Amino acid sequence: MDEYQKIISSLLRGKALRTPFVISDEEDNYFESLQEKLKEYRRRLNSLKTDGPISDWVRCNIDAFDSINSLLLRALEEYLTGNAGKAYDRIEELMGCDLIKTNLVKLKTPLDHINDNHNNSKSLYRVRCSDHPLTKREDIFHIPFEKRHLVDTQRFSIAGLPCLYLGSSLYVCWQEMGKPDLNKMYLSHYKINSQNNHDGVNVLDFAYSFETLKLEGLEEFIVLGEGESKEKLISYLALWPILLACSFSKQAENSRFNVEYVIPNLILQWIGKEKRPVSGIRYFSTKTAHLRNSDVGINYVFPPSSLELKKKGFCQSLSRSFVFSRPVSWQMLEAIDIQSKITNYERFDRTDNLEEQLVKKYKSTQFYAMERKLIDILCCEKIEHT
Repeated sequence: MDEYQKIISSLLRGKALRTPFVISDEEDNYFESLQEKLKEYRRRLNSLKTDGPISDWVRCNIDAFDSINSLLLRALEEYLTGNAGKAYDRIEELMGCDLIKTNLVKLKTPLDHINDNHNNSKSLYRVRCSDHPLTKREDIFHIPFEKRHLVDTQRFSIAGLPCLYLGSSLYVCWQEMGKPDLNKMYLSHYKINSQNNHDGVNVLDFAYSFETLKLEGLEEFIVLGEGESKEKLISYLALWPILLACSFSKQAENSRFNVEYVIPNLILQWIGKEKRPVSGIRYFSTKTAHLRNSDVGINYVFPPSSLELKKKGFCQSLSRSFVFSRPVSWQMLEAIDIQSKITNYERFDRTDNLEEQLVKKYKSTQFYAMERKLIDILCCEKIEHT
């Protein structure tokens, strides 16, 4: 796959296409910055000097990237001029483009490794902070529909729409919540409910960047299934303009409206519609630099089905899709000693960057120890009331 590595190296030249994106003083605003980066991506694809099947695919589809870029910018323009409905129409049109529709399916990632049928399967995690005891499973599911007023706008969060947010680690959950007092946290681990998911649960894999695609040993990693691997690598290139639009850090930290969240919110709205090929999005946290390219720092968002929005309660589709443990306080788990079972301890190096060490040697942290306790001690069941 030497050809692909050369393509990624060309795209990574300089800082223009390195995520996450920060709006520069020269660009002044998100629209201008997005427009320039989309142009730069298209320009670099068009000027590739490499030869091979992937380069040939790029050259055959270069005009399609013009359409994709145009639809992204038109959606943003419509939204900013007060036409939210037309903005969504542009996203519908975008996701229906042949290039996007064909390649989105190839980035559909099944969560089979989080299946409750497998004893050694991984888990996802959810955290809530509370000054009052949380004891029921519905206390740590998505916010009930009757409390939708509590839902604020975030990168993949639509104001007033209760979604289910999970993390690949307790550490990323803690970071996403703004690093709250550990003693106020309630924890739960989630698995896919295999009995009610014959087709499994699939997410759109946005947990990638050009930095993660340029890995040492990538050629060895994809040596099996050569054809399929090439097709997936092509899909990363095809979907990247959408990921680009969703990868900006917000310019105004404490503002009530963040224009950088418009496109991600519209994409999430599209996924919430019925009969979509995916039911959620998998994406990197941007809370710290060390989480951006690590499996410790992956977030998941699952919007409720658009046909199951109710005045009260929870989304039936989501409640059938997952089993999860009752919430337990950090303090309660901390009182349980299973350290003798944890044999992955690795001594931290002397450092002036503790966060980097924490991510690299995550299995030596208290966060990982708590994850093991959750998985080893607490059983997963369906939510009690829907």
